[in-house]
Amino acid sequence: MATPRRLATGVPSPVPHVDFTVRSAALAREFADSHHAPADSRELVANAIAMHYSPGVGLESGAEAYLLSAGAAVDVFGLRGNEIPDAVRKSVIEEYPRLGFKREFAGLLRAEAKQVPGGRAWYLHRFALSDLSIRLAPFRD
Repeated sequence: MATPRRLATGVPSPVPHVDFTVRSAALAREFADSHHAPADSRELVANAIAMHYSPGVGLESGAEAYLLSAGAAVDVFGLRGNEIPDAVRKSVIEEYPRLGFKREFAGLLRAEAKQVPGGRAWYLHRFALSDLSIRLAPFRD
């Protein structure tokens, strides 16, 4: 059995009027810069993070942006989760337990939506019924 890990959502604390994807991209860029990553790699990662909650991110946006967007959609809302073989899903959850992710993430999205009206979380919360969608995701927590 895997060793429990601390829950990490990837959503920094809400800042009024600054979308979490923009803040997260800036944090990733700073981290990569402090570790002397090449400039093109820093921008690739930052752009993928900034785009990952935008509707319609496809392969034309770059493999990294597409995979991050698709992965977040599975993780948060369970979208296309049926395309992942049961054995793979079970092994990933065993290795990386969700540790109350649904409850934690739903709360972070609500806080973000309140702080950043018109931001991605606000739209998800208002139009995609994010609380309900997260609760209905096919993961137990």
